[in-house]
Amino acid sequence: MKAAVFGTISFDMIFDLSALPSRGQKSVYANTFKEFHGGGAANVCAYLSGTMGIKSGLISAVGDDTVGDKLIDGIRKYNVDTMGIARYHDCSSTRIVTLKDNHGGSQHIVSHGAIDSLHAGDIDTGLLDSCCLIYIAPNKRDDIAGYLINYGTAKHKQIAFNPGPAYLANQEKLDKAVQFFQKVDYVIVNRFEASAYSGAKDLDSAIDTLLSYGIKCLVVTCEDSGAYLSTNDTRIHAAGIPISAGDTNGAGDAFSAGFIGLRLLGYDYHHSLQFANALGAYKAQHFGLREVVPSIKEVWDLAE
Repeated sequence: MKAAVFGTISFDMIFDLSALPSRGQKSVYANTFKEFHGGGAANVCAYLSGTMGIKSGLISAVGDDTVGDKLIDGIRKYNVDTMGIARYHDCSSTRIVTLKDNHGGSQHIVSHGAIDSLHAGDIDTGLLDSCCLIYIAPNKRDDIAGYLINYGTAKHKQIAFNPGPAYLANQEKLDKAVQFFQKVDYVIVNRFEASAYSGAKDLDSAIDTLLSYGIKCLVVTCEDSGAYLSTNDTRIHAAGIPISAGDTNGAGDAFSAGFIGLRLLGYDYHHSLQFANALGAYKAQHFGLREVVPSIKEVWDLAE
């Protein structure tokens, strides 16, 4: 096992609207409706295994329902180890509803379901012991993230942490994120999150502030502007890849998988960042979530 990935596996429903609902609006009509198997952690596993051939295991939870059965069967198609997925009675599996308008706006409705019931004691330590890297995808379970970071640190595992926006909820959460930043090997955030976690408006100041928290390697994604990787000794920029974006949902998951995957394969920072950009761009060109899992050659062709 190369990578253990913690976070959500979900059933996603996406509605395309002419305009997002306004305050007080009781009904809104969709132009189209699509269903996908998603969840940030599950998407990362699919790209690691399906694109790069890196054996990965998912740490998550589903309900004891038909949706849970379908989600587990779906992720197994990518040769992902599902022994780390707990099943809980009297819980629903995670569901995410996304509303999208014609101008690029979106709103998300998230029902976390079973993952809110996940106990650290239910996590398969055999999966953790066999992996080289633990990736923590964006989710609100900071208690589980803390457990995995402490366990991985004690076992000398590489750890990549993508906090997402959850740790911006209040000062207590923010302080916890900073504590985690100091312990992990990689921190991956987008441009907005870099500013929010640092309190700095411009990117250079945000990077400097985040590094001052004790981050070893910081990766910041900036959509069309590409991505930036920073350590105390290194600053690297990988330019954005010009594309006609079709569906950016899941592009961040693809980027994260590309970066940690190339690092696991022994590539340097520059090539890992370049490949991550290309995998994220590839996903953004195509509709769907795990229906879009290219070969490693297709990604390198886009990167070049």
